[in-house]
Amino acid sequence: MDEHYATLTDMMTLLINDVVRSGGELETHETEDERAFWARAHTRAVFAAIEGACECFRMQAFIAEANKIHQQVSLGKLSVLAGETYFVTDEGEIRAQNLRMPLLAGLLLSLNSYAEAQGANHRAKKGHQWHRVRAAVSVRDRITHPKNLKSLDITKEEIEDVDFTLKWFLNEVAAILREKGCDLPPLA
Repeated sequence: MDEHYATLTDMMTLLINDVVRSGGELETHETEDERAFWARAHTRAVFAAIEGACECFRMQAFIAEANKIHQQVSLGKLSVLAGETYFVTDEGEIRAQNLRMPLLAGLLLSLNSYAEAQGANHRAKKGHQWHRVRAAVSVRDRITHPKNLKSLDITKEEIEDVDFTLKWFLNEVAAILREKGCDLPPLA
């Protein structure tokens, strides 16, 4: 088993366990303060799992792109997959800097680059429920960068969008892995 796959599975196991635990805790707590805490914890756990997976997927796609032997390697694609961009200083020197990529664009890039690196034809698409994914990201952004006390509240409907986003993401990953030949159980 290669090192990157082991890293991905170990990290995803830990993060998915956080998602399951926080989701279970959210359902069992009845006081408003406890429910609010677990709603925030659950939202953070879901997006940590998604963003962690995307980081691993981009790394695997970067390695696959860098190891192309008989095909032309795209330097721009390598740069984006590495999370870097370049600029020229006033002294005329080239310098690297971290690439700032919007979360949803990075999510689609990661899934599609990973699929390509795995030789899968599947491509993640926005679809007719994409507004729910965008809504969940807005919740994540709001609680990660709160502007006031109210911004830390998460409604039941917003948690449903967060859970929908996780399920959408896991279904996209499963589609790639199934095409690659992995035998996976259906998601509930």
